[in-house]
Amino acid sequence: MEIIRDKYIKKICIYKDTDFIKIITGIRRCGKTTIMKQYINSLDIDKQYILYIDMEKEINSQYRDVNKLQTYIDSYFKSKKNNKFYLFIDEVQEIVDFEKYILSLYNSKKFDIYITGSNSHLISSQLATRFTGREAQINIFPFSYQEFIESIGQENNSESLSEYLNVGGMPALLNFREHEVEFNDLSLAIVNNVINKDLIPFFNIKNPTIFKDLLKYCFSIVGNITSSSSISNFLLSQKITELNNHTTIDNYIKSMCDGYLLYKCERFNINGKSVLKSKYKLYAVDLGLANTYANLKSNINIGRKLENIVFFELKRRGYIVYIGNIIHKDSKEKTTKTLEIDFVAIRNKKVIYIQVCDDLTNQTTIDREVYPLNLVHDGLRIIINNSNINKFDSGIEYIDIKKWINKEESL
Repeated sequence: MEIIRDKYIKKICIYKDTDFIKIITGIRRCGKTTIMKQYINSLDIDKQYILYIDMEKEINSQYRDVNKLQTYIDSYFKSKKNNKFYLFIDEVQEIVDFEKYILSLYNSKKFDIYITGSNSHLISSQLATRFTGREAQINIFPFSYQEFIESIGQENNSESLSEYLNVGGMPALLNFREHEVEFNDLSLAIVNNVINKDLIPFFNIKNPTIFKDLLKYCFSIVGNITSSSSISNFLLSQKITELNNHTTIDNYIKSMCDGYLLYKCERFNINGKSVLKSKYKLYAVDLGLANTYANLKSNINIGRKLENIVFFELKRRGYIVYIGNIIHKDSKEKTTKTLEIDFVAIRNKKVIYIQVCDDLTNQTTIDREVYPLNLVHDGLRIIINNSNINKFDSGIEYIDIKKWINKEESL
């Protein structure tokens, strides 16, 4: 069942007929092409003034040469009389020297330009040098939990959430979720396509096998504090000595983020209101891909998976997301403790402090989650749980994750 992804279409529509190049980005097979086509269908414009080209299709491979592409575009619009034409180019990075060509189209003032791409480094770095302040980027994620249950026609309940935590929300894979072999094969193919097409050709990846081993490890530690040093130590413990340079590890992880396989969440010093760069957490763009690629279906705890989906839900809602770090001096015990709040979410002037917990039925766990929240007072305080606890107590909102994630107004 194809669902209309209205939120993304509305975001794109904001920039219609403006002096911006619309760049739709995201991991391969997350639905960029579908959203672009849904947006095209929503336009109240004569279709003769619209041209859509998918650069990954073999039939269009000749147009990866900019001269042939220009000839085709000129020919298509030649007999059409209009002040503006609408040009959609899917997977623009397939065009040789695409940034120069997009610049020439932009400068002609004839086109409202929309492009998609699967490599954030390639797209943003190439265009930013020529289109500073002239590009509007819309980042597409795999299906949210809301979209997932709508797509498969299920109710919002514990069984649906459990399935989402295991199979994720890649639209192209959901029809195969009950066919494990095919689902796994397709998941592996997506990740390997990203590595082979979007990362290896554009980054100095000298050893793809080690790169893939590092990706598996990064998938396995989602929700854990890490650093290049701790990753290096783990690799050495596994007798992987080819990747012991911290700079190389940082560059490899950056490339994984540029290919939208991983997202980095940095720590935020709540005391000093500053970003801490030394340590961070990584989150997998899709738990289905991560579970399959790193064989995690039974090896990663539910709490970290819940963190993963909360992180991306916050990103979908437009929040800048950090890990909260508090240095607390206990005058009674005469000790200094460094405490963590799972997420600090900031949007405009709104700040939310969020703890994510699977089982909130134990008082010791409740005390552990509440303690750091009681040290902050300049924003909303929420404990998202998987225990069906919904209440407001001592200035802290407790909300079940199924209720929170399925109701945007809860933030």
